[in-house]
Amino acid sequence: ITDPAPLSSQVSITAASEFVCEGGNNIVLQGGPVGGSFSGTFVTGTLFNSTEATAGVHTASYGVTIQGCEIIKEVNITVNPLPVVTFGAINPLCSDGNAVPLTTGLPVGGTYTSPAVVDGVINPLVAGIGSHNVIYSYTENGCEATAEQQIVVEQCLNVDNVWSESIAIFPNPASEKLTIDIAEGENMQFSLIGMDGKTVVY
Repeated sequence: ITDPAPLSSQVSITAASEFVCEGGNNIVLQGGPVGGSFSGTFVTGTLFNSTEATAGVHTASYGVTIQGCEIIKEVNITVNPLPVVTFGAINPLCSDGNAVPLTTGLPVGGTYTSPAVVDGVINPLVAGIGSHNVIYSYTENGCEATAEQQIVVEQCLNVDNVWSESIAIFPNPASEKLTIDIAEGENMQFSLIGMDGKTVVY
């Protein structure tokens, strides 16, 4: 049966929002006149299940029978993907060191958030000794994703890292890992002494 235009104009479907992020809140669908039913991928009852929907454009339909004619109207709902966000590790900072701009969050252009961070910069002197949780957030097409890092501020001894053509020792001081790079062909003997004055390695 051909759909008479006057009947078709009586049917409608709307979505509370036609754009949503992956994993976002479910979207309420409304259709009229009453008595019809909703259908479509990721549609359950009167809801579009944004929490389950994959990125892309999905169609929700509302069908109702009027005077023996089934009229179907559709609405498209776009599910935007979450951006892929990373936050590279930051080496431990000295408590009396200079303020450090944070630059390891990707994609660039996001925001660093922490009580220890102001305008994307961490000041060890202000942050204080300890571990500080920093969140990097980035928004794309209205969708936000985050990544986190722990930035450690340590008590330092004001001893510089050792760099020369023959040997490089860093970081100084070290807590868990100390790197010693010796140039090829060099023959050296060294000892590692802890903060308590005891020889750790000889």
